[in-house]
Amino acid sequence: MLFRGEPDWLRDRRQTAFETYTRLPMPSKTDEEWRRSDVSKLDASAYFEFEHATAHMTYATDMPHGVIVESLPVAAKEHRELVEPRLFSLLKPERDRFTALHAALFTGGNFVYVPDGTVIEEPIRAESYSKQSGTAVLPHTLIVAGSNTRFNYLDEYVAEDDAESGYRTGSTEIFLGEGAQVGYVAVQKWGRNVWHFADQRAELQKDSSLKLFNVTLGGKFSKTRVEASLAGEGSNAELKAIYFASGEQFFDFQPQPRAFGQGQSDVDPDARDRQQRRALHPRRHSRPGRPRAHVLPPLARHPRGDRQADAHTGILRRRPRAHPVRARAEARRVRAGVAHWLATASRRPKSCRSRP
Repeated sequence: MLFRGEPDWLRDRRQTAFETYTRLPMPSKTDEEWRRSDVSKLDASAYFEFEHATAHMTYATDMPHGVIVESLPVAAKEHRELVEPRLFSLLKPERDRFTALHAALFTGGNFVYVPDGTVIEEPIRAESYSKQSGTAVLPHTLIVAGSNTRFNYLDEYVAEDDAESGYRTGSTEIFLGEGAQVGYVAVQKWGRNVWHFADQRAELQKDSSLKLFNVTLGGKFSKTRVEASLAGEGSNAELKAIYFASGEQFFDFQPQPRAFGQGQSDVDPDARDRQQRRALHPRRHSRPGRPRAHVLPPLARHPRGDRQADAHTGILRRRPRAHPVRARAEARRVRAGVAHWLATASRRPKSCRSRP
């Protein structure tokens, strides 16, 4: 059985989340968070088979003393005191039906704990990949950064077959202690016919800093919600994303910073209608493989591949189709670009607000 051997507290938590899932209705366009996302054609029960052969590989060697990098199911048993108080404490199953389903049935993922004062120079890289079509793959990442720590973490979600279908998630909870500096990057390369739902939420204590970056390439439908709770004075969060969409792909990225203390975010919490996301796509007159970056208003990909719909006005605007060869070439350079972004993050100003 898939969840055999899990501790009692985790089984109880799964059961509670599943009861929440059965109680909640399917989100619709009458809900504020979903008014630009049509999930009426999704039948999650069609993907009831879990992919048992799913691999969760973590590339982390020569870790400093006290650092824990472990699969989440194993950490739930061996490090209960670190996992139990935090798992799904930021990502509440009661939020909606999809979040509850993920909390009830998440499979695998990673747990990272970095003790106070620890600095890790090399990025920690984790990879979750699927080999079958028509299945469900639901990894979860839990990261705990102690006070005055500094490290970078890369999550990659990869499909063996670019044409595979299925139900995929890839959610993350990040806890930053006082003065922690963390870079987190998620690269989503699931198959082009999957339904993908991701929630990423972080809690930042005093003087901590988070650089969070999403790269979305796969899925016929992909919805990513990112929240940073600036709980401590002087905390700072940068929430960024790029996507490469073509054909019938629909991508929706929602950054939602919440300033409880006196922290700062590059997305103004008092001006959600002015949130910006960055999209990269080749122009017709660009040199091959040299797409231009455009800072756009919040956009939701329209089902017609040659148009974009403004996320707030609904006005359709014609856009150039992404050339498939150039898009794939650009995708191969994403990892190098992400590494450069992380390397220069510490040299940028502490707060970079987006302007309307």
